[in-house]
Amino acid sequence: MKAPIKCPCCGDPLLNIFPPAEDLTNKHSKYCNRRVTHSIAMIVEDDEVTSLSIGISHKTQLQATWMFGMREIWVLDPSNKDKIVTTIPYFEPNLADYRRLINKIKTYLVFS
Repeated sequence: MKAPIKCPCCGDPLLNIFPPAEDLTNKHSKYCNRRVTHSIAMIVEDDEVTSLSIGISHKTQLQATWMFGMREIWVLDPSNKDKIVTTIPYFEPNLADYRRLINKIKTYLVFS
């Protein structure tokens, strides 16, 4: 997946976090959490997204994380030291319809 410049949900510019100057890797983070309707974070290496995380619910603080290299989707609980709650079947995320993506993840969680 090619790294976007703007948030696919709201169109705002994604904020970049670059590693310290001593770190010679080509990895950096991009995120958008300016609006309460969504939370997106991704790790980018050489303009390719290696992992993508989205917030599932503000109440439970669960996150779905796509690990593109391993073709897995992890559901994490950041309040419990990023413990993996479960894994769900892999599918490509469509961030253009964020609400539908969240509902799809929730459906997988109910039937997992």
